[in-house]
Order: sequence, then structure tokens, then C-alpha cells
Amino acid sequence: MPESVDLALTVLDRQLIDSQGHRCGRVDEIEIDWAPGRSARVSHLLVGQAAAADRLPRPLRWLVRRVAGDRIVRVPWSEVTQISHVVKLSQTSVELGLADGERRASRWLARIPGA
Repeated sequence: MPESVDLALTVLDRQLIDSQGHRCGRVDEIEIDWAPGRSARVSHLLVGQAAAADRLPRPLRWLVRRVAGDRIVRVPWSEVTQISHVVKLSQTSVELGLADGERRASRWLARIPGA
């Protein structure tokens, strides 16, 4: 990983790709560790509508969380292997906990006749 990255331009809102090449969400927020006298460092990428809701105006946050839920997955920055037009990860979406929504959706869709 490069020593310096413009997070807002190169990471935020980028598609996440797991180690098997599957799309597994978007970077909705970035968690930074900072302590006085130390350099700020990215600790986690936050994935989930609840994380994205924090960037919305206050009245809309409640609505988004009510509709989409409040689940946030914290992906350790150490799992990022490459940043390009996408953010590539070193593990699978299942290992990182990013496949839960997909599994819930597939169970729901399986109930629809002809799906």
C-alpha cells in the first residue's frame, strides 16, 4: 500500500472486490485512528447503509437507518491489497462478513415463484 492516499478521491464510495473477484459492497465510510503526537492512520473501511447514512442531513439519517437497517461491517485496512477504480481485499466476502445481506436477499428471493 502507498504511504499516502487521498482517501476521499481514491477510496470513499469505491466498489469492494473480494479475493475471489466478487463485488461485495462499497466503501461507505472510513475510520481513522488518531492520537495526539501520532500520525493519523486508517484503521477500517466501514460498509453498510448505516455508515453511509452518517453523511446525510440529520433528518434523512433516521429514515435510511429505518429502511436499510443499522448494520455496519468494519473491514480492517490491513485487508486492502490494491486501490484502483475498485478496492481489492485479501479475503472473501464471507470471511469479512460482507455476504450476510446477499444471503438474506437470496433466501427472500427464493420464496418468490419463478425467481
